Amino acid sequence: MGRTTEREELERLLESANGGHGGRLLLLGDAGMGTSHLLAWVVERAHAQGVPTAALPATDLPPDADDLEACLTGSEATLVAVDDAHRGCAATMLSLDTAAARPGVRDRTIVVAARTGSPAARALADWPVLMIGPLSTDESARLLELTLDRAHSPAVLYRLADAVGGSPLALRHVPDLLTAEQLTGHRPLPTYLPMPAPIDQTWGCILEALPASARRAAVDLVVSGPRLDLLAAMRIDADWSDDDLAALADAGLVQQPTGRAPDVTHPVVRHVIAARTPTTALRARHRRAADLGPGLGLPPREVADHLINSVATADDAVAAALEAQARRAESLDQLVVASDAWQAAARLSTTGLQRVERGLRGLRLVIENGLDYAGSEPLLDLLADEQLEGECALWVEWLRTLQRSENDPATALTAQWSTIRRARVAAPDTLRALLWDAAMNAWSLGDPDAGLRAAREYAEVERAVPAPGAVEPPWTGIALVAAGLFQAGLVAESVPHRRRAISDAAGVDPTDLGFDRLLSMVFLDDLLLDASPGAGDRALVAAQRAQDRSAPLACLDGIRAWRARACGDWASAHRLLARGRPLAALTGATGAQLGMAALTCELAALEGDDGTLHDEAPRLRADADRVGDRRRMATLDRAVGVRALVEGRLDEAYVSLSAAARVGFLGRGLRDAVLPSRVDLIEVMIRQGDRARASEDAEDVIAVLQAMDDPLARALALRVRALVDDDVELLRTALEAHAESHDAFEYARTRLLLAERLRRDRQRATARTHLLEAERIFAGLGAAPWLARTRAELRAAGGTAEPAADLTSLTPQEAAVAHQVASGLSNREIAQALFLSPRTVEYHLGSVYRKLGIRGRAALTRLMVDA
Repeated sequence: MGRTTEREELERLLESANGGHGGRLLLLGDAGMGTSHLLAWVVERAHAQGVPTAALPATDLPPDADDLEACLTGSEATLVAVDDAHRGCAATMLSLDTAAARPGVRDRTIVVAARTGSPAARALADWPVLMIGPLSTDESARLLELTLDRAHSPAVLYRLADAVGGSPLALRHVPDLLTAEQLTGHRPLPTYLPMPAPIDQTWGCILEALPASARRAAVDLVVSGPRLDLLAAMRIDADWSDDDLAALADAGLVQQPTGRAPDVTHPVVRHVIAARTPTTALRARHRRAADLGPGLGLPPREVADHLINSVATADDAVAAALEAQARRAESLDQLVVASDAWQAAARLSTTGLQRVERGLRGLRLVIENGLDYAGSEPLLDLLADEQLEGECALWVEWLRTLQRSENDPATALTAQWSTIRRARVAAPDTLRALLWDAAMNAWSLGDPDAGLRAAREYAEVERAVPAPGAVEPPWTGIALVAAGLFQAGLVAESVPHRRRAISDAAGVDPTDLGFDRLLSMVFLDDLLLDASPGAGDRALVAAQRAQDRSAPLACLDGIRAWRARACGDWASAHRLLARGRPLAALTGATGAQLGMAALTCELAALEGDDGTLHDEAPRLRADADRVGDRRRMATLDRAVGVRALVEGRLDEAYVSLSAAARVGFLGRGLRDAVLPSRVDLIEVMIRQGDRARASEDAEDVIAVLQAMDDPLARALALRVRALVDDDVELLRTALEAHAESHDAFEYARTRLLLAERLRRDRQRATARTHLLEAERIFAGLGAAPWLARTRAELRAAGGTAEPAADLTSLTPQEAAVAHQVASGLSNREIAQALFLSPRTVEYHLGSVYRKLGIRGRAALTRLMVDA
């Protein structure tokens, strides 16, 4: 996994060996990077291709160059693979270098695998080198997902991927050394992870061979991280020197880039150094760093982490210092840091009163700001031993309800209403947040009545007890009621509320708002489907201000990606998804993960990216089913149904679209799948010849669309009526209505339907005009299946469709990959440039070749240059 570029290079070497041309290659990588696995892959591929092969351990090679030459020429092997060259002596490697240059050996292909910085690497320094580096974070998380057979949290996978720095060996074995609670996120991962024996022994032996002063320098380097000022301050009382850093660098443990702080060569080295350091000594250095941190201006997160790592049992002094950092983080609007510091302070407090006060402060931050609550389990266990009453008990109960919603959403909704009943008496100031959550959960679960009930009670609380300083804007109750009425099918009643909320929001300058208030406004804009420029500005300003807040930024990226999709800017939607999805997984933002996965499936279906749809759909369906998210399941059903519709697989389209259309709530209008599926289903039934059934169902669909007070809804209502009545003039009127909306895709679909109707009426010239415009729009969007269908219709109408190799047949992602290939970048470089995994780049590149009817990067580059 993640070795596409390396395998391409090795395949070229095998082609050379097959042709009788000799070659040399040195595979270099750190311990655990997989050089031996790649070498074994080369040998396996060579056997499959009929290339005579010999695999020789480095320790079995004769040290003399003449003997080595005789060994290599005496064998009939065309390819010689030498593994673990770092275990062989330097003299043998020098002899191999000498023998490989002799005439009798030059026609052999020799591949040697060795560790970076080893004597073998220095002896063969003149050979061509293929560096085997770490896997990317996405590749690492995917590898963990494929190989881990225990329950786990996606957020934990990303944290593990970062912590081990893409080491395949660590990724395969570190999870086996962790507890079930750590893998599911109910207990935090340790700061220093246990390493598999091969990694620990390799780096540990190097460390233990160094002087004690160098080992002390290594510990301070691990503790201080990238802070050069902190390292310099810690060095004063640690009795080590620059020579010790140089010794660490010479040993391959540390790198010293010019102008930057020294650092370990790979994250696994950090874990090994910590594991080889006595626990008391490691804690003492973290306490020293924590004491120095405030004076050096270290951010609250770093000071808090040092404090947490400085003790193992309750300590009031450390707990008080953590409370100070929690308050500091709150003042800087670093809410995740503040919550973690409050919870850590509670765990380290020696008295029950302090545990409760500090713990509840952390819990409130989690709940009120929608932070990731998976890691709060230790604190809940701690508070379970305390006698809690009133508001204190309510907050704990609330968080447990939220945790339950991950596994048993229906039961969680019932428990949430129980919490709301208690809050009316015990903690009235929590009612707004509780009711907001209850409404959102009900709508996700497909219970519009419960959602409307929560929305109406929220509005009553808002009217009865105004809260000028609340995070939520004063029109929140109106917005929730508007959404609740719409979800319940009371569309006409929802419109005045929606207009009023949107009007109130339009009068606010987003740059004058605090971040939390701005974030609440953006969520309400999304709930109200506010497509105005002002709503877009608010989302953009919020995203710009959320750069250091991963969880909110992930949610904002998801909202902005859906907006971009609705406005026809699919390329921007892809870019936002590429950034937002890893962030959502890293922070455990379940709702954002599901929303962005659903949009990924929808775009894949519209663009004809069947590989992505095939990969994403099962996971989305399983995750949405686990948490009972009917909205996201409907999105997936509609994506599959529309994909079948465009290819004429009408029975399949009917089944999938019916599943989405039957959902008992309307979702978020035309941006969700329920109502659009009902529109699509009318077209399917007309194409199946079931006009009577279509006419019957159309009346309800048209009634909802006409009541929405939305340009796109008016256009779709006209399209549905035109299909049912077989009225070409109504299709023309629908096009006029589309001109007021922003959805270019639906506009092009209506043009295509009108052109089909005109061609049947033998108005081919007029049909071609509409088809050429639809072709332009579908090509610009990257809607490949719809482009192909339009071009087929264009040919039937006597027009000339673009040739198959036209670059406009590519999806936006495929076009971006093609451009990068033409620029000479490797798959790994393209992945980094486009925020994709190399595996995804490889898939898109294969799709490009198929669509353009070409083979290889050279042909693609020529085509791109010509274009």
